[in-house]
Amino acid sequence: MTNVLRKNLFNKPSYFIATGCGCGLAPKGPGTVGTLWAWAFYLFVNQYVDKYFWVGLIVAMFLIGVYVSNVVEKETGKKDLSAIVIDEIVAFWIILVMLPHSDDFSHNFLTVFFSDAVIQIMAFFFFRFFDILKPWPVSIAENQFNGGVAVMLDDLVAAFLTLITLSLISKVVYFSL
Repeated sequence: MTNVLRKNLFNKPSYFIATGCGCGLAPKGPGTVGTLWAWAFYLFVNQYVDKYFWVGLIVAMFLIGVYVSNVVEKETGKKDLSAIVIDEIVAFWIILVMLPHSDDFSHNFLTVFFSDAVIQIMAFFFFRFFDILKPWPVSIAENQFNGGVAVMLDDLVAAFLTLITLSLISKVVYFSL
């Protein structure tokens, strides 16, 4: 299957986008590689743009992700290929945009005790945990829908579980003082 994707990577834009510019073709941990790509892209681009840019990009890429995932699934005949990493990319951008930052006015307790880099590292590991193990409700999102919606939605739920987990950690730190 990887050969078909690799062969069509630069011939079909859907394959290029769905695989995160080819990140999904990594032989080991394509979802993790796609998430790392999303993080690197965010760190580079975020210094030049505001949150409104991210909102527009995330909405557009979510919708595009649904479409290209559908195309790749239909053309390959395989459901939720591990090489499709546009879902990890968009979901991790959501996490990074919604995380508290040390320069925010609403000083979250996570930013009092942890640097932005540490918070992002924690988010990375929680997101990969939820995305790989697919606990409830991630598994429901994946199983109740089909095609590109299912591909994108389970990672969206994993992203929100990550944000909820980090929020709970913030509350525990606050109440333990």
